[in-house]
Amino acid sequence: MSDLGLGGGTLPPNWGIPSDVYIGGSYRNDGVIWMGKQAVTVADIVALAEATSENVKIDWRSLVGLYHRSWTTFFNQHKPGATPMGGEGSKLYELKLVGEAGNGVDFAEKAIWYTNADGHMVSGIPPNAGAYHKKYVGDGYYDAYEGPEPGSVAATMLGDGEYYWDAERALYDIRF
Repeated sequence: MSDLGLGGGTLPPNWGIPSDVYIGGSYRNDGVIWMGKQAVTVADIVALAEATSENVKIDWRSLVGLYHRSWTTFFNQHKPGATPMGGEGSKLYELKLVGEAGNGVDFAEKAIWYTNADGHMVSGIPPNAGAYHKKYVGDGYYDAYEGPEPGSVAATMLGDGEYYWDAERALYDIRF
C-alpha cells in the first residue's frame, strides 16, 4: 500500500484504504477513499495531508460523500455488479431519508416471509412500499415483521406518513 503515500500514518476519520482491483496483470487503486456521508471539506483534506504524506493519492470519485447519488470508487468502476457502499444502488443512499440502513427499517423488493400487523406469518411484499424490520428470535435467527421497528429512528421519522419509492431520485422517501 505504499503507493498510496500513507507513509505509515493513520488515516483521519472518514478516510479509508480501498480494495485493489486486478487489471491487466497488476493490482491497482486510485488512492484513499472518502467515506463521509457529506462531501469532503477543505478541513478533511488538510487533516489527510497532515496525517500522511503530501503525495497521498485520493480517489476523486468518492469526494462527493456517500449520500450523493454519484458517489463511487475506482473499485466500483472496475467491478461492475459489486455492491457500492454509497451512492445510487447502495442501502445507505436509498435509506438516507427514511432512517438510514440499520435504524429500524428495510424494504423488500421481492416476496419474503414476514409477520403482518395482525400477527400472521404471510408471504409477499409487506405493505407501505415493502417496509419491514427484523427481530432477533434466538440462535442467530431473525424474523421479519411488517413496518418499521416500533420506537426506532425510522418509526419516528415515518410518523403518520407513508413510504414510497422515488424512482427519479432512486431512493425511498416519506409522503405526508
